[in-house]
Amino acid sequence: IHVKKEVEALLDTIQGSLFTKAKKLLQENIVEVRAWEEFEKAIKDKKIAKAPFCNIISCEDNIKAKLEGAKSLNIPFEQEGNLKNCVHCGKKARVVAYFAKSY
Repeated sequence: IHVKKEVEALLDTIQGSLFTKAKKLLQENIVEVRAWEEFEKAIKDKKIAKAPFCNIISCEDNIKAKLEGAKSLNIPFEQEGNLKNCVHCGKKARVVAYFAKSY
């Protein structure tokens, strides 16, 4: 019984450590961008670009074509207020989205 508790505690510690490491890595690789040049650099540097986006499919298709497959990964439910223009087409941004290439 004592070994069982120790193993469970060790597994909890490992799980917590892995989660903390993964969360830190994710946060360190998100780059907030406002201009196309910043967006392009973030994608080429294998980062996740957090950018204002018009949320129009043809605009995302153009991004994919220009940046060899970069696509939106996530559009958070909770959005920031006061959105600027889309980082790619310049139209009014409807959302902030996360973009990256899948490897």
